[in-house]
Amino acid sequence: LKIHIVECYLELNRYDEVKTLCEEIVNDLTSLDSIDSLQNGHVQRFLGEAALKTGNYTDAEKYLSAGKKIFHSYKSESWLYYLFLLQAELAIHRSDYETCIRLVNSIIAFYRKKQQKTNYGKAILLKLQCYLALGCKKDAALVTRTARKIIHKLNIPELNYWLLVLSGQTAEQS
Repeated sequence: LKIHIVECYLELNRYDEVKTLCEEIVNDLTSLDSIDSLQNGHVQRFLGEAALKTGNYTDAEKYLSAGKKIFHSYKSESWLYYLFLLQAELAIHRSDYETCIRLVNSIIAFYRKKQQKTNYGKAILLKLQCYLALGCKKDAALVTRTARKIIHKLNIPELNYWLLVLSGQTAEQS
């Protein structure tokens, strides 16, 4: 039950509550001798995402790496690629656009194949952010067109908003 509450806190941007409840879950898992469980992988994911959103990039990297090890050991490919998506976002915050593009290219291929359209849309927007930051006008224009096709069909307000912001930046660079 606590895992689901943490997910709600993440969606509500209540990162202090995320951290507090995750610490409780880790204590519970430790007392049950289940610290290497899949639930702990999710706890690490939650902590990594919360750290990323609050600008604590060192902790974000630490938690995402710990989560990757756990999800890899369980062969949980979908969750592993979600952590790659968060790592790509972390790379953008660190102005490491080459790493972000490398990550995003494999993420896009995975999500396209699995038809996970929301995460596919997020990955395309990350790629667009990189091209804009690098001043790659032609690549940015091409990715903008691709992003429009995908994101308009999804009708997810957050993605639509970011598409509009990034489309405006693309137009300004042209």
